[in-house]
Amino acid sequence: MRIGVDASRLRPGMTGIGRYTLHLLDALCKEMSEDEFVVFSRADEVVLGPAFHGRVVRDSRPISRRMPLAWWLRYRLGPRVSAEKVDVLWAANTLLPARLGGVPCVSTVYDLNHVLYPQTMPRLTRQAHRSWFAHDVLAATRVAAISQGTSERLRTWIGRGGDAVVRPGLGLQDTALPEASRQVEILRGLGLTSPFLMTVGTVEPRKNLGAAVQAVRDLKAQGHLRDHRLLVVGARGWGRHAGPTTAGQQPPWLRPLGYVDDETLAVLYARAEALLFPSLYEGYGIPIAEAVAAGCRVVASDTPEMREAGEGGSVVYAEPDAERFAAAILDALSAPRPLRPGTCARGNWSHSAKVMAQLLRDARRAGQLDTGHARPARARE
Repeated sequence: MRIGVDASRLRPGMTGIGRYTLHLLDALCKEMSEDEFVVFSRADEVVLGPAFHGRVVRDSRPISRRMPLAWWLRYRLGPRVSAEKVDVLWAANTLLPARLGGVPCVSTVYDLNHVLYPQTMPRLTRQAHRSWFAHDVLAATRVAAISQGTSERLRTWIGRGGDAVVRPGLGLQDTALPEASRQVEILRGLGLTSPFLMTVGTVEPRKNLGAAVQAVRDLKAQGHLRDHRLLVVGARGWGRHAGPTTAGQQPPWLRPLGYVDDETLAVLYARAEALLFPSLYEGYGIPIAEAVAAGCRVVASDTPEMREAGEGGSVVYAEPDAERFAAAILDALSAPRPLRPGTCARGNWSHSAKVMAQLLRDARRAGQLDTGHARPARARE
């Protein structure tokens, strides 16, 4: 089978969807070793895993580089997929290309952010999802949701849930925790000698990092967390007010680290007093699952998807405002640090690849004759 993959997110500095695509594609290449993969990108540099086998098709025309991503997916990707004569396309960015020439598609749905929290999205991305998301999901041959919660929300909204749940594996599962001496070396290199809390994720409005900063500020004013620092781990996203604090107002205990490599992230999870995750909404919550696997306490927003990610861990859930989060932080820190469980059966890329491989095979067989989902219905906003 010849499998096409929208690889437009597989570029340096990738965020959540890119990392999901990278790890799942690498696991798929191992699971489907006799099949051929064709990845489509508009970037010169495409980041691929060590197991990848197949072709890389780049759209290097200057006009493509200037187009918003959703418009490139819609209007530039389809003819290239058709020209490569793939048997099935994995639409890793949810939206489907136009002019596919009858190629069956598996669409991955990560969240319903444009429905629940549209104000936290860039304008053009919000516009594209409002215009095409419901139509494309209903038109896809098969749909993969990244969590059961996302699948259920999708079914409530447009009447179609995921044909299967393909959860994220743990991005750190192949990163062994370094020896204690190396951990100390990494922490010293970051200038960390005192206890710390941490947040993980792209710095953007939906992550609601200001609530975590305010919660820590309030606790310090009350005499708690006197020596604690708050680390903000993650690349900067979009939005003037994406950051947790504005220039000139950054307290000395707040430390933005930006993007860190997997070894450093593993050490931070292992040494942090707690992960704070006050996001307004997530389709799953990979940092929660990673922290649980590392034996780290977690304080997270109370949504079905984030409870799904934190199942079995030491997680305190709260509404994502500063007052409730501050109380939850104290509750979390009053409990003993959990033991590091090592592996997490639910966060396994190999298992996820088996589920995705079956969806791709099913989509190929069904083609565009899957009339049960071929006619778009009116979405309920």
